[in-house]
Amino acid sequence: MPHSARDRIYVELVCSLHNTMLPATIMSTGFVVAFGVLADQASDPIFASIAGLGIVSSAWRLSVTLAGRAEAVPTELAIERARQLERRFAIAYYQFAVLFGGATAYAIWTAPPGSHILLVCLVVGYGAGAALTTGLRPRIAIPSMLIGIAPAIVALAMRAELMSVLTSVLMAALLAGGILSLLKRYRIASSQIGRRLIFEGLARHDSLTALPNRLALREWFDVHIGL
Repeated sequence: MPHSARDRIYVELVCSLHNTMLPATIMSTGFVVAFGVLADQASDPIFASIAGLGIVSSAWRLSVTLAGRAEAVPTELAIERARQLERRFAIAYYQFAVLFGGATAYAIWTAPPGSHILLVCLVVGYGAGAALTTGLRPRIAIPSMLIGIAPAIVALAMRAELMSVLTSVLMAALLAGGILSLLKRYRIASSQIGRRLIFEGLARHDSLTALPNRLALREWFDVHIGL
């Protein structure tokens, strides 16, 4: 188990990555369905391939999150294992971001103009989901958002059409604002977790001797003896 305050905060933040699968599930489903529809409408085999890759990529990402949920308990997770879970989660998240970013940029260039509304909706939804799921780990959230969203912003800007350029500028502003909000949320959450851990420590140790008190002893017996 982690001993230092910094380690305990880190472990709790890593555990937050596995708190919910709903945003990733919604985005994965939307991505596969959207590119399946594009494949049917545009008769482009690349869209069909992207939809297939989306199924594989999404399954990997969701399975990694699901597999880590059983271990993601702050009071039981060791710092070394937390680092392993974070690396595994990051790799799964990054690979989906790469596929998502490349696929949406390609679709903006090649898909019928009427599909751009759907694609922009997907990109904005991806950013919101990434911020919600990984917001307490900026080292995962920010690269994922940049990789997944920036290609679509560039593709829209390069179309050199007024509405596309304006949409690109708006999406870039939303991305920048989302990253700033994410960093602020991370700092606040880290501070709150640190204070809570301090108060929990004070509640479980004698103020004079710094030894575990009756509450700490009872909790230890509940966990290890099962009484």
